[in-house]
Amino acid sequence: MTAKTNKKADASREVLPSWDLSQTFYAGHNDPQIEIDLLRIKATVKEIVKYEGQISELRPYEFALLVRLYDGLCDLVRKLIVYSHLLSDTNLDNQEITNFAVSISER
Repeated sequence: MTAKTNKKADASREVLPSWDLSQTFYAGHNDPQIEIDLLRIKATVKEIVKYEGQISELRPYEFALLVRLYDGLCDLVRKLIVYSHLLSDTNLDNQEITNFAVSISER
């Protein structure tokens, strides 16, 4: 490699992408809203399970409610998973954040 190539490689390593996850997701991995959302997920799952074996018998408005519950569940789960992965990917040297991401995935 030439000196010019080495300088380009060094420069590309210095400029890493970053973004403020708190604008879209949570204030940090210790944000109390995370636990609130996890509790909402558990409550929504309990509500959805009540419909097991009854979907074909639901009235249209009941089916719409079930779909709304499921859609909200998917949104919350997606938000938590995407946040934990993005946070972990931008903090590879932070074991606490890595552990946080793993715990979210396991839940």
